[in-house]
Amino acid sequence: MADRLKALAILALGLGIAGTAPAQEARPVVFTQAHDGTVQPIAPGVAVQVQLPAGPVYWEVEEISRNVTLIARSTYPSPGRVPGSVAVEVLDFALPEQGRAVIVLRPVGRPEGATGTGGIHGTAFAAPFSLTLDPVRAE
Repeated sequence: MADRLKALAILALGLGIAGTAPAQEARPVVFTQAHDGTVQPIAPGVAVQVQLPAGPVYWEVEEISRNVTLIARSTYPSPGRVPGSVAVEVLDFALPEQGRAVIVLRPVGRPEGATGTGGIHGTAFAAPFSLTLDPVRAE
């Protein structure tokens, strides 16, 4: 009987360990050129990422609300994703405070002859990119 209880205890311990899923890292809410000029709802404290076409263009922060912090930026090769670009620039923001947030980014190094005609891709280098984040409460 003691051996049987010991075996059940080991089995229960094993199931408990196997049944515990590791905590997933919180993923940011991603915004792209398609969100230019929009107001988007966002839960307070959520990480925000803006992904924009780059190369030869790169993006400078023209204006951000005082409740927004640029925490990282990276550029990744992505030829052909958006006509006229060879990369995607990723800007990570934190919103440590409550309230409406505004992010305005300006392209630098816009290619000669980029007129911005036709759809999202045709306006990929239109200046500036603006995004307003409106906090929402969890119900």
